[in-house]
Amino acid sequence: MTRSKILTNISRTKRLDPSDLQTEFKRCLTTSDLVMVGVSNMVGSGIYVLTGEVVRNVAGPSVIVSFIIAGLVSLMAAICYAEFGARVPKTGSAFMYAYVTLGEIWAFLIGWNLILEYIVGTAAVASAWSGSFDQLLGNQIENVTIEYVLNGAAWESPILGKYPDFVAFVIVCALAVVVCLGASCSSNAMNMFVILNVTIVIAMFIISLTKADISNFSSGNGFFTFGFQGVMAGAAICFYAFVGFDVIALAAEEALTPNESMPVASLFSVVFVICLYILGSITLILLVPYNEVVPKAAYPAAFKSVGYQWAEYVVGVGTLIGMGSSELGFMFAIPRSVYAMAIEGLLFPCFAVVSKRTQIPIIATLVFGAMSAILALLFDISALVEFLSIGTLMAYAMVSAAVIVVRYEPSHQQDTDDVLSDSDTQDSSSCTGSSLPTRNYGSLKERFQKIPIISNLPPGRAVCVCYFLSVVFQFLAVLLFNLNAMSNWWVMLLAILFAVLAILTFIPIPLHNRNEDITTFKTPFVPYFPALSVFFDILLLVKLQATTWLRFIVWVTIGLLIYVFYGYHHSVEGKKRSSGETNDYQRMTNDSRPIYYGTIEMSKPPSTSKLD
Repeated sequence: MTRSKILTNISRTKRLDPSDLQTEFKRCLTTSDLVMVGVSNMVGSGIYVLTGEVVRNVAGPSVIVSFIIAGLVSLMAAICYAEFGARVPKTGSAFMYAYVTLGEIWAFLIGWNLILEYIVGTAAVASAWSGSFDQLLGNQIENVTIEYVLNGAAWESPILGKYPDFVAFVIVCALAVVVCLGASCSSNAMNMFVILNVTIVIAMFIISLTKADISNFSSGNGFFTFGFQGVMAGAAICFYAFVGFDVIALAAEEALTPNESMPVASLFSVVFVICLYILGSITLILLVPYNEVVPKAAYPAAFKSVGYQWAEYVVGVGTLIGMGSSELGFMFAIPRSVYAMAIEGLLFPCFAVVSKRTQIPIIATLVFGAMSAILALLFDISALVEFLSIGTLMAYAMVSAAVIVVRYEPSHQQDTDDVLSDSDTQDSSSCTGSSLPTRNYGSLKERFQKIPIISNLPPGRAVCVCYFLSVVFQFLAVLLFNLNAMSNWWVMLLAILFAVLAILTFIPIPLHNRNEDITTFKTPFVPYFPALSVFFDILLLVKLQATTWLRFIVWVTIGLLIYVFYGYHHSVEGKKRSSGETNDYQRMTNDSRPIYYGTIEMSKPPSTSKLD
């Protein structure tokens, strides 16, 4: 096979049509259920642990601003997710969004890293839950395990934990069982966790008002104690408190009305969590000055300092509930991520098997849940926690970039939104016989059509090339600006050069015709808004440690081997193309390049399952 043929195959995009609305999952989740799924995954232990650390050592009272900035960055990504959630109501989240816009290889890499994120996330939160529970018991579990299981000698390996964490193992197994019982059961459990957690946060705020000291907001060097740098450093840390809303996109095939519910749930859940974290921050600052906050036990120590010693147990219970909520969200995401890749032939078909009774990918849940349980049982998860963020940030950046790509995707047919939304009222013959008007999406606007080089490129190609180069230059510029060697004049000059090139390569993008005929939710201010979202993701990616990037490269290498030796040859989309399979929608065009069949409208709630 020629090199050009291989490149064409790995860059093939997923073609969607109304038949893709058929699903083996049970459509049972309302908009409020999806909101709870997002909130559940974002509000974990962070509100009880993260807030104290940022207040004491990073931002001081201005932690409120840090949470707002971090929340707005997450909201930008959520808005980009919302557009795809409405247009592509398919499970798979960033994997599916990348598949229908950027190509198969990019989709595989994103999906592969999200699976790792959810597996390690489940194990890490389970270990944290076990540790917090053991702390409430005076470390009795740790002492008994070391004494009777390890004969008094704790493990001293840099990779393994101090002792086998049987509590964390049991928790992961129990949550896997809950997920196997079906989406309704998981949703009800998340709803309960979220309601209890929010109740505790609101109760703490109300109690803090009885001992409130407004002067704490200006203690030390004032509200901005650590300056603007402290605010931004705090925002970088606080960003990870908002990771998890993308789980909503994984439940697309279980939503009753995904076109409407996905955008609302994505946006509302992030806004709600921003408010919740602000409320928690205000509570802590009202109780004690920032320099008296105890990072590892911020709320218990703060309430104890004002005479409420019993609050230690309330906060302890709240921490356990918050972490349980977050862990269930991670576990909820695992089988759906695996299923989305397996159903496309990129992972082994056994992972696409859906239970006829519970309508859940049982094998995927049990196998990957077992992997997570073993990690929680044996390994020291603390070294892997930062690794969770790299997959998430790359997924956020990929989805935001995909919004730009798809808005400038050329169309040689009647707008797909119109065709697909009317599919329930038109017979198939009406879609194939008549000639259709041509759209000019992706081509240069009339007054810019004489620009050299890019004017000769096919519609949409210049946008893809320019934005790819812009992102590369942005990454290099940010990387150099973050080096300690910035005192060297040549490093500074190189960083400025890359920054200028990033701007210059971005300028041609808005000179092209953009698709604004979308009938569902759409991201505003394209390409500027999603480009800004990608830039913020790059800022955070560059701050990750070198060891995190090394682990990332190893995991990606394993994934690429699976793709080369299995996924590439078993791709469902690849088999369709090689066999010349087509359908009414594909026959609308004689263009051989992959077409993004963008919006799948649902004029009425679909059948709950094709198993019914």
